[in-house]
Amino acid sequence: MPDVLVIGGTGFLGSAVAQATDADTFGRSDAADINGNILLREDLGQLNDYDVVVNCVGLSPLKEPQTPYQAIHVHGLENIATVLEDEKHLIHISALGADVSAPVTYLRTKGKGERVLRDTHDNHTILRPDVIYDADSDVWRDRVLQPFRYGVMPNVTKASRPVHREDVTSAVEHVIRRGVTGSFDLYGDEELTITDMVCEIGGRRVLTVPEFVWYPFFYLICELRLFGLSRDQRSLYNYELAYGERPDWFRPRSVRE
Repeated sequence: MPDVLVIGGTGFLGSAVAQATDADTFGRSDAADINGNILLREDLGQLNDYDVVVNCVGLSPLKEPQTPYQAIHVHGLENIATVLEDEKHLIHISALGADVSAPVTYLRTKGKGERVLRDTHDNHTILRPDVIYDADSDVWRDRVLQPFRYGVMPNVTKASRPVHREDVTSAVEHVIRRGVTGSFDLYGDEELTITDMVCEIGGRRVLTVPEFVWYPFFYLICELRLFGLSRDQRSLYNYELAYGERPDWFRPRSVRE
């Protein structure tokens, strides 16, 4: 295994990738092996000490971030791709549905970041996972289950095709071992709503509120930008993702395993 550095290596996905690849970590956390900020190009000099750099940094689409999406998804990635020497392999974790023309800021900036990467650094791989889950992760349980700890949640009808964190990690390992380049969509075989994930993956029993009841409140909350929500989160909920061809080497587990 070549020398690997994981940017965002103390986060939900990055920590699993770093452990699986025996990588060093880079980030703003004190727990990172190298402390730095991808928005500051002068912090990135040590990236070239490694053969492979995996960028796992990304903002959540579930709430309006304090740092703009454009800064992290575009400018931060551009800094990484510019600083990295041509022979170094850059693996970037993007998102399913990333598109410069998407009506959702989260996906639009993910698409812009991919375009910058393709224009700046030839030796790259882009992985676009759908929703990532891992019921054994405290981080996942806090993000997904904690909001519904009182046993009541909206009956969300929009579905995704989630992938387990270990499957995405295995995809990164495969790319590193085989030197695979290109862009790949990663998604599971089964369609699940967030309600399904809470109940089937998280093992919670909940009372669901019909969409015609909760959606008007959600619309108003997003319009008023309350509780960290904005029109972008509303747009994301209403946006239908397109699923491209999945690589033959990616074999996700069933969510019911």
